[in-house]
Order: sequence, then structure tokens, then C-alpha cells
Amino acid sequence: MNLLTANSAFELLRNFKEVSEETEKLVLAIVSRKHRDLTIKELSQIFESGIAGEYGKIYTLDPQTILGWIEKYEKNKNSNRDYLQTALLSTNTPGYESIDWLKEANKCYQAFLRGISEIYFHHCVYDRMMLDDKIKLNAYRKFYHGDDINEIHRSQQKIVKEVFMKMKDQGLTYVYFIK
Repeated sequence: MNLLTANSAFELLRNFKEVSEETEKLVLAIVSRKHRDLTIKELSQIFESGIAGEYGKIYTLDPQTILGWIEKYEKNKNSNRDYLQTALLSTNTPGYESIDWLKEANKCYQAFLRGISEIYFHHCVYDRMMLDDKIKLNAYRKFYHGDDINEIHRSQQKIVKEVFMKMKDQGLTYVYFIK
């Protein structure tokens, strides 16, 4: 985490409440140790949400309050509902990566419902849905007319779009129901 950028996140807080330098140093030390995957953008979002009262009433911006916001954010970030708000997996991500393809299928469907093109859906979503009989075996051949692996992936994306259109017509909200 870039401390200069992190300091700008604290400047946001200072626009609304007093934050001591000691509090800032302590919070940054704990964040860099306990929340290494937290980005500056997320830290700024946490601070904005905290100031807006999404994590409860604000009395003072002491380390306990700020770290409490971060803990609540992390807890919500890992909840099943919130994963739908995360970005789609890059189409360049290798298919052998350890990915929860059920969640990725739900994210793609939600993106589809918001008007996002199927070209942004990872081709392994097709594979997952085919394994679960949501897509018929070799359905991609309907659109496949080449000999290029990229053409296969593009054909798979088109089939996923067709399935999503049918699901939308049926009024479904998710591809997979995840507890």
C-alpha cells in the first residue's frame, strides 16, 4: 500500500472529522499487517462509507472506529451477496486457476442483466454450466466455424448469452443459488 496515497484517503476523513497523525500511523501499520490485500481504492471507499454512517454512528475517528469500519467492510466483502458487486474475471485468466465458477456464472448473469456484452464473460463459465447440464454438450458448435481456440471461446460466450436470455425471459435472478 502506497503511504502517500493512503495519506490522501486520510485527508478525506480530515475533511469531516479530526484524525490524529498517531491514529493514521497505527491504522496504516495494522492494515499493512492484517489486511495486505486491501487496495487504496477500497480504503477510500471504506472511509467514504464510514463517514456516510454505513457502519454506524461516528463519535470520534479513533483507531478502534476506523479499524472497525475495515473489519465490517472485509466481512461484507466476503459475504455471498457482495461477490456480485465485484468485477468480472478477466477473459485472459487461465482456466486452471482456482476460481469459484458458480459465483463467476452468477456475476456474468448479473452483468448480462445490466447490459454487459458476453464478450467479457470468461469461457470457463460455459464449461461449468455445461457440466451442470445448463448447456448441452458441444452446444458451442452452433456458432463455431473456424479452427482457432479464440473462435471456440467466442462461440461458447454466444451460447452463454443465449442461455442467459432464456433465463431472463423466465424471470430468474441467478444461475446458481449459493448459500
